[in-house]
Amino acid sequence: MLNTKKIKSGVYFHSMVDKKFKFNRISVNFVVKMNSKEVSSNALLSFLLRKRCQQYPNMLDLGKKLQQLYGANLFSGCKKIGDNQIITFGISSLDDELSLNGEDLNRQVAKLLDCIIFEPIIESGKFVEEDLTIEKQNLVELVEGEYNDKKLYALNQALYHLFNGEGYGCNKYGDVESIKKIQNSKLIDAYKKMLASAEVHIMFVGREKYSDCFDVFKNRFDSIYRDDIYVSESKKYIKSTETKHKVEYDQVLQSKLVMGFASSKQYDFELDEVIMVMTALLGGTPMSKLFLNVREKMSLCYYCSARYDRFKGLIWVESGVENKNIEKAKAAILEQFEEIKNGKFSDDDINKVIIFFEDKLKSVFDSSSGIENYYLSELCGNRVRSIDDLIDKIKHIKKQDIIKVANLYSLVIDYVITSEG
Repeated sequence: MLNTKKIKSGVYFHSMVDKKFKFNRISVNFVVKMNSKEVSSNALLSFLLRKRCQQYPNMLDLGKKLQQLYGANLFSGCKKIGDNQIITFGISSLDDELSLNGEDLNRQVAKLLDCIIFEPIIESGKFVEEDLTIEKQNLVELVEGEYNDKKLYALNQALYHLFNGEGYGCNKYGDVESIKKIQNSKLIDAYKKMLASAEVHIMFVGREKYSDCFDVFKNRFDSIYRDDIYVSESKKYIKSTETKHKVEYDQVLQSKLVMGFASSKQYDFELDEVIMVMTALLGGTPMSKLFLNVREKMSLCYYCSARYDRFKGLIWVESGVENKNIEKAKAAILEQFEEIKNGKFSDDDINKVIIFFEDKLKSVFDSSSGIENYYLSELCGNRVRSIDDLIDKIKHIKKQDIIKVANLYSLVIDYVITSEG
């Protein structure tokens, strides 16, 4: 169960206790709005702050401290959840109960993480210039590296074109040009804004003794002035224009096809579970229509799968195809979607999907990172459901429910990257 304590306006401490874990996972997650003008700076902060802090002014000292904490693991990064960008800093470490000499590991870890986030080395109003230069280059290489992963690149491009490069259409790391333009003084401004106005979710997943972690971060945030606090949100995309068709040419051996589907009208969030099941029937499992028919029976693609983004209400179908089969694959995918709209599936098909989801959702509890990611996503979606409640809702979904939601959806964009000729 998720237990939540409010520290102050916009700052929440969440604990999820399970004695089976030997390691505790504590993370501080800053939630800000996806914004093309700020996304690169926010992403860069997640890489820069982990390098050093006032108490441990270089990576060697910081590394030694982590080793003293029984090889604690420092992690950071950023991700996109709906219209929100999440900047994360965290540490995974052994629990107090399992230390050799009864050390207060939980408190030490919390204080170290607190120092890394809130006490960076800032001189003359700037971060360490060498760190900034290195991490900018690392971030540039990361973004450029995504271009080589054509499956990921194709999806990112479809998002970019659908949202005209704004908000949800931004890459979670930003773009190369914006990263290169980041100035030290502007990054300091982004850092201060993050501390003052981001929605903050502090997540603890581990054994039992989380009070030390709570106390450390409560004391810290009690000393920080906060104003104009962001409230996480995710507005579903509703189709209001003609379908977009985008083609990009590159030297690829295998063309990539991405098709996005959106509802033509607003719908209640209670339908999310039904759309999840419908999408799985379409292309979310090895028993799905896209896999069995488009890939196996028709042999039109190397892979073909579908997934539902509940934060934006979009269904994405991704496929790898030969150049000559692009149009055939498009038609076949649309045909399979029409079959679901027309009820051409059985109760047994639904039961197989329900079993698939039940197994998948229960596996969330297998790792502390899985639990953290699940509940953080729920919090950013402003709708926290327990795993048991979610499974129960899925079990009660009927065939007519699926047909109803399927008929809400139509193609809103198709994007292809292929070789010329």
